[in-house]
Amino acid sequence: MAVKAPSDEVQRVICLALDAAFYRTVYEDIGEAGDALRHYAFEGWREGRDPAPWFSARRYLAANPDIAKAGWEPLHHYLTRGRFEGRDVYPSDHAHGYFARRLQRGEAASWSAEALIAPLPAQAPVPAPAPVAPAGDPAAEDRALVAKAFDAAFYLGTNPDIGAAGVDPLAHFLVTGWREGRDPSPRFSVRDYLETYPDIAQAGINPFVHYLRTGRIEGRAPRHDLGFRYEILATLVPIEERVARAAAASAGVKRGAASALAQALAVSRTGLKDLHITLSHDDYTANLGGVQLCLQREAARIAGLGRDHLHIHPAAAWPVVRTRGEPGVLGVVWNGEPVGFYSAAT
Repeated sequence: MAVKAPSDEVQRVICLALDAAFYRTVYEDIGEAGDALRHYAFEGWREGRDPAPWFSARRYLAANPDIAKAGWEPLHHYLTRGRFEGRDVYPSDHAHGYFARRLQRGEAASWSAEALIAPLPAQAPVPAPAPVAPAGDPAAEDRALVAKAFDAAFYLGTNPDIGAAGVDPLAHFLVTGWREGRDPSPRFSVRDYLETYPDIAQAGINPFVHYLRTGRIEGRAPRHDLGFRYEILATLVPIEERVARAAAASAGVKRGAASALAQALAVSRTGLKDLHITLSHDDYTANLGGVQLCLQREAARIAGLGRDHLHIHPAAAWPVVRTRGEPGVLGVVWNGEPVGFYSAAT
């Protein structure tokens, strides 16, 4: 059967899980400035390329011929259906070499996604005996209860800072994550539950623990489904407060010297003779979204043409037009690489 081109929905789902650094490192033919997401979504997975060290597209399709027959992109299937159906995934054949190269550069991985997936059958490790918790230990009981419903892949995907810190996602959620409003799964909203049931918020109880233990039996809803418009309205703050936050964030940014910027711009594709300039509201290399994806594709095209690309963005997002005297620190991305923050005058 004919395979349809990936929709925007497919790219939106897989963009959080695709490891662009891994993809560009392992598949050097797409180039450092190549759009890893677009390449993988449109052709990479059909060529047997893997989107991340922890996921082998080829093995997933081989283990699930029904998905291969349907022409379903494997990572999207796993994230939206496969993991809920109990389907196994296996590490990429390139994972070991990739992490070895990172180690040589002094960039050891701070956490291992392999802990979240099934190991290769021939390499299945012997699990260490689980520690025995004291009888009646509330923390151990909560952990055992939550572990059955906790979605570690979702938690790490929506909270990349937890993965970067090398923290056990379940332990983080139980200790501080729920207090910070971080959700344990796509089916449960910490904030919705506490807002809907103020008695739970007043009691200082972990809302997910309460829901799993008694809330669902009582018919309490795990989240509301009023849509993104409700989320926007529920989190609105006065414009004066938003400006104050932006000003504080911008003022705290360390500014680089003019000499540092000149040194960065000196490494040019054209000697600054053929310059393409873009501007947006944030750093397209560090954030995800529609505008950022367009800029990534534009940057790849500019690089393919051999031109220089200067991208400028506010160091901190600003909610309104600045007035005279307000800080206006700008971030600079040069040929796809962030090169620091500078004053507008610099």
